[in-house]
Amino acid sequence: MITQVNMAWMAGVFDQKGTLLRKNNAQRATPQLVIQIEVKDELIARRFAELTGITAEPYHTKGNFNKRPCKEHCPEPHVHHEELPWQMPPITRWAITGVGAGIVLHNLAPYLAQMDGELETFKDESLEQATFAGRGSWRTRETIKRLAHLGWNLPSSVLDNVLDSDVPGGRAKATPLSCGHQRLFPREVLAGSRIWCQLCNRYRVVAGPMRKRGKR
Repeated sequence: MITQVNMAWMAGVFDQKGTLLRKNNAQRATPQLVIQIEVKDELIARRFAELTGITAEPYHTKGNFNKRPCKEHCPEPHVHHEELPWQMPPITRWAITGVGAGIVLHNLAPYLAQMDGELETFKDESLEQATFAGRGSWRTRETIKRLAHLGWNLPSSVLDNVLDSDVPGGRAKATPLSCGHQRLFPREVLAGSRIWCQLCNRYRVVAGPMRKRGKR
């Protein structure tokens, strides 16, 4: 379980090494929001990963050579590639996206040296863009459940959109299905409608008293 000491330590590292990224993707309506650190000390990234329930990925910098443009001695401008006698040290990256990034920033905020407007806006956008119902919502729920299990505090905006059966304290109201499972929907669904149940992997009927559709 994460502690306040852990959060304060993470905030100190993030003050020095943290980066905010907005990745554009043609398949997404909004940019993918990412927070990350890149460090030479692998143990730091591994500890971040343990405290958030994900993995840290090592990656190697580009080859041990230096690119130097030649402008004076050659008849035509070109670039010299000089071999270096040393190799850049490997870097380990920890990164978390979407609602997970928002939850982490929400918890680290009191310990950061400066929670400026950019960080505050990034945190708010990460939480507001979370998908709580419909396609892709299961990823959001799994991230929230994982971080809650590790002891991260959930913002009110998250608790308002998750079920108590998923996360203790969840305040969202779900639609019961004939199979006994429940689902969240972004809008009201009429009883008797056929809805896909992700847990059963088949269509089920929305439970409850039947209601007639209103005339348009």
